[in-house]
Amino acid sequence: MIRHATLEDLNILLDLDNDIEYSEMENIIKLERVLVYENEDKLIGWLRYNMFWDHIPFLNKLYILKPYRNKGIGLELMNYWETELRAMGHYLAMTSSLAEESAQHFYRKLEYQDAGSFVLPGENLEIIFVKQLGQV
Repeated sequence: MIRHATLEDLNILLDLDNDIEYSEMENIIKLERVLVYENEDKLIGWLRYNMFWDHIPFLNKLYILKPYRNKGIGLELMNYWETELRAMGHYLAMTSSLAEESAQHFYRKLEYQDAGSFVLPGENLEIIFVKQLGQV
């Protein structure tokens, strides 16, 4: 089952997601920008996003716990998110992946297009992806 995260999910999400601060996770949960995937009342995956340039949804994290990977859960979360974005009137979505991560292939299969890349000091190449969700 896919649903929006609630503040009751905050601690478990923070235990599993080390890439975000407490206050930021709390804020995006309140803004309904975190989706969770549950199986038998157990959180097994999540998707969180924010807004690029304050108006383009940017997927910051899609994560499925290891025992549940390669079962279509990531695809379900992405489809749910994109459908929700369209319903909110968004016609473009963005995300990124490090060049050495396999996630780039997943996003390309979902019709995300390469839109550029950059390298931060001490980091590897980050690839930016965009997807047109419908007519502007």
